Amino acid sequence: MDAPRYFTPEKERSLIRAAQSGDQAARDELVLGALPFIGAALRRRYPTADEQDFEDLVQEAIPPVIKCIDRYDLAHPTQARLYVFAAGDIHKAVCEFYRHASVLSYCDVLPEVASPQDPAEDLDSVQIARITLEALSTLELKEQDVLISRLGGNREVTRRELAARYRCALHVIRHDEKKAIARFLAALPLDRMHGFAGSVN
Repeated sequence: MDAPRYFTPEKERSLIRAAQSGDQAARDELVLGALPFIGAALRRRYPTADEQDFEDLVQEAIPPVIKCIDRYDLAHPTQARLYVFAAGDIHKAVCEFYRHASVLSYCDVLPEVASPQDPAEDLDSVQIARITLEALSTLELKEQDVLISRLGGNREVTRRELAARYRCALHVIRHDEKKAIARFLAALPLDRMHGFAGSVN
C-alpha cells in the first residue's frame, strides 16, 4: 500500500481559504487529509498506547487541527503546512488527555506539604508545588509517570506493575526511575526550595 499523500501547497491553501469562509466540507477534507500524518507522529511519540488509547489520541488531535485551520495565516508566505503548524497544539491536547484520562498516573495536583493554618507555610507550599511542577514538566511523559507512580502517589506503584504497563523488562523501569529522579533533581532550583530539597533525596 502506498504511503498517503498530502495536498499540494496550492490545494491546501485553497481548502483553508474555503474552510475559513465557512465551507464545512473543505474543513473535513483538511482534517481527513492530515490524519495519517498526525497518526504517524502520535505513534512515534506514544508507542506504548494500545489501539483503543491510540484512537482516543487521534480524536484528541482533531479539535486543535480545526482551531489551527481557523487561525492559519494565508497571508504568510512561508507558513508551515497545516499538520506541522498544528503540531504544538496537538501535543498540548494529547498531554492533557494523558494527564486526565488515566492513561498515565501523572497528576497535576500535588499533596499539601504545609498546614493551611500558617499563611507563611501555606505560601511556601504553593511556591514549592509550582516549582515542583515546573521541574516535572521538563521530563518526558513516561519519566513523569514512573517518578510519580513510584514516589508521589497515594499508593506506590511497583516496578513490576510499571513494567507490565509499558510492556518492558524490570531493569528498564529501574533505569527509567533512576534517570527520572536524576533529571527531576537537576531541574529543581534547590536554592529556592528552602529546605524542601532534603525530602526528595
